[in-house]
Amino acid sequence: MFAEESVGLTVCIVIAEFQYKVCQKLGKQVARDRGARIRTSNIELIPTDELASEAWLTKCRYGNLLSIVDCFVYALGKKEDALILTTDSAFKELDVKVEWFEVL
Repeated sequence: MFAEESVGLTVCIVIAEFQYKVCQKLGKQVARDRGARIRTSNIELIPTDELASEAWLTKCRYGNLLSIVDCFVYALGKKEDALILTTDSAFKELDVKVEWFEVL
């Protein structure tokens, strides 16, 4: 995402969670618009079925530290050996590459 050779990846349920958070703060229409912009961007959307086994195992391992959506993000990061960009500080404690951003 930051260089030509970089690729953005995410899982569809992450977009749903993002839209929910936007809806809480800015309303349904803004959430629809922002979700549509992500879906039509060059970010590759990975199907959840490819990651489900690792996600539920991660949820068993970490319990309440991670939501099930975060477990899918973790699974994708592990599978692709990818840098996870997140605002969730729980990822700092995990065995994945993380770039954490503070929410202002």
